[in-house]
Amino acid sequence: MDPSLQILIDRLNQLSEQFRELREGVQKAISIAGEDPEMALIRARKVLEYVVRDVFQRRLGEPAAIKI
Repeated sequence: MDPSLQILIDRLNQLSEQFRELREGVQKAISIAGEDPEMALIRARKVLEYVVRDVFQRRLGEPAAIKI
């Protein structure tokens, strides 16, 4: 495994249980990247969406919604 990925995994493992979804999402993306890079990108996008929605809700006090 790439040393930079191992550093990332080590840092994720230090996060509290509050960030379980984030940790698991990144670990899944890393684990499937070798076999299915496209699926790993989808997983990474989901993790980023989770982070953005969480920050939005914390800052604005309301859930993020898609407006059409």
